[in-house]
Amino acid sequence: MIDWINLAFHALWILGCAAVLAAMSYASWEATLLGLSLRSRLQQASYQKVINLGGFLIGLGAGGAVQSGWLKALWFILAGLFLLQTIASLRAERT
Repeated sequence: MIDWINLAFHALWILGCAAVLAAMSYASWEATLLGLSLRSRLQQASYQKVINLGGFLIGLGAGGAVQSGWLKALWFILAGLFLLQTIASLRAERT
């Protein structure tokens, strides 16, 4: 029998990793194209939002997938911090 909840949590962290990898890959390509450093591209708000959202998904997925209580807590704390970063970057963009 398939454990659908566990499958969903694993899908979340994989999706988060894919989002971070895609953002970093595109930023690297764009930095090379424009002759800028990767760091300067990754500091842009658009990349920060994607990386923070990816970090949130990684933390949420990994936190749900582990069995140990203290590991769950650490992953969910990390996910919460990434969520706060995402919210802060969205609020900063509005003002």
